[in-house]
Amino acid sequence: LDLLESLCDNSLLQRERPPQGGARYRPLVSVRDFAGLQLAPADGVGAKQRHVAHFAHFGTPACLDGLNLASGVDLCKTMVRELDNLVCASAWAIEVGNPEAAILPAIGAGTVLLRQGPASAGEALLTTVLAVVDVGGSAHAVSLWTLMGELQRELGQPERAEASLQRARSLARAQDDRHAEAHVIIGLGVLALGQGALAKSLEHFEEALAGYRDQRDRDGEGVALSRIGYVCGQLGPADRALSCCVEALSIHREVGNQRAAGQTLRNLGILQQQILVVRVGAVDG
Repeated sequence: LDLLESLCDNSLLQRERPPQGGARYRPLVSVRDFAGLQLAPADGVGAKQRHVAHFAHFGTPACLDGLNLASGVDLCKTMVRELDNLVCASAWAIEVGNPEAAILPAIGAGTVLLRQGPASAGEALLTTVLAVVDVGGSAHAVSLWTLMGELQRELGQPERAEASLQRARSLARAQDDRHAEAHVIIGLGVLALGQGALAKSLEHFEEALAGYRDQRDRDGEGVALSRIGYVCGQLGPADRALSCCVEALSIHREVGNQRAAGQTLRNLGILQQQILVVRVGAVDG
């Protein structure tokens, strides 16, 4: 820290204090460019590869699943702070001739942009990666196309979102990955729900629930049940909606998915209010 402060005092680094907390240190553009010229070509490539390897972690399923835990708020703040590094890592992976390595940083950055916006920047980033990567042979292809579909949904592009999600589903089936396919099906259900196609969305959520149960994924099972409960709250029967939400909440608490638990509690409150209104109306009648 003393060295960093000394560099700041001598105007070689800039200190930033982002709203998310902490401190960030950046070299002046002129200093960064000059330092880059001092590196031998091989050293420059090596530095970029190390940068890519370090930030790939933020696009892994283990890291992204952590966003739903109690510690997910701090993780989300960290990812927001590192957004520029994630974007840079993806670009550098392509630059040094390793486009496959661009996928995980791009997924990390795209996830931040899906949550924080702008979704258009996330779509542009993933489009760049998809243009140079043979995603058909990538272990992360399904995640990449699923995220693309979610970004396009947020951008109000349902046809493009549907195409991306269906491509993700085809890849999951080709890889015989039912777990990944269930994630995609949830995305298709959310897309249908946003278009007002309640019956279609319910079909998707029920199919995803079967997939999660087959894979013994309790977290996914809870998410699917919560979605089913929400749709049944609109379509009926109310008893099924209530039982699905109660079961989902129990699972969320069991696996520690605080984010989903909060959403399900909200849905339960709305559902119970609706049931109360109906019962009061029946008594008055």
